[in-house]
Amino acid sequence: MVYVENKKFIKEMFPDVEDEVIERLLKSTGNNVDLVVTKIIDGSYKGIQFDLKDIYFTKMGQTSFKKELYFPELVNDLSSIKEEIDVSRNRKEIKRLNENINLLKSKNLKHKLRLSNEYYSEQIGEIKETINKLNKECTLSILKKSLKDPNCIDLHGLYCLDALKFVDDHIRTYSPTTFKLITGAEDSSMSLRPSLVKFLKEKDYSVSSEGPCIVAKKINKYK
Repeated sequence: MVYVENKKFIKEMFPDVEDEVIERLLKSTGNNVDLVVTKIIDGSYKGIQFDLKDIYFTKMGQTSFKKELYFPELVNDLSSIKEEIDVSRNRKEIKRLNENINLLKSKNLKHKLRLSNEYYSEQIGEIKETINKLNKECTLSILKKSLKDPNCIDLHGLYCLDALKFVDDHIRTYSPTTFKLITGAEDSSMSLRPSLVKFLKEKDYSVSSEGPCIVAKKINKYK
C-alpha cells in the first residue's frame, strides 16, 4: 500500500517520468521517496551525474564547460515567447497524448516482434516530441507573465520539474540574494513546495514561509 502511494506521489510531482522508471527507482532505493526525488531532480536516474553543489560547471573528463540554461528564451529574447497560450487546452492535449503512449506500449507488448517494436518506439518518440513542445509553450508562457515581478515569481501552473529547472536558471543567471516564489499555501502545495525548499537549501539559500510564498535568502558563508 505504501509503495502504491509513493508511486502516485512521485508521478504527480513528475508526470513526464515514465511509470517504469519510477517503479525501478522505488525498488532500487528501497521505497525511499526522498532519494527517488533527488535522483530525478539531479538527473542521475538517467545515468547522468550532476553535482548540485557545482552550479556553474560540470566536469567531463578533463574539460569544464558552463552549464546551459534550461530556458534560455527567458534571458535572451522574451519577445519570442507567446504569452497568450491556452494552457488548459495544451494540458488536456498532453494528457490525451500520454494516454496514446500507454496504448501503443500495450500494443507493443502484445506483438513482441523486433519490427513492431521499432515501429511503436518511433511512434512513441514522435508523440513525446509533441508533448515536450506543448509543455514548453505552457511553461514559457507562464514564466513570461511571472517574471513581470522578478522578486516575487508565481510558479502556479508549472510541473514540479519545470519549476525546479527555472529556479536553477534564475539563480545561475542573476545570483539573487533574496527572492520570493509563490507556490500556494503549505497544505495545498504537497509536491512543489517541499521540492523547492530542498533544492534551494542545496543551493545555499535559507528558506522561510510567508503565506503562499517561500522566501529564499542567500547564506553568506564568509561572515
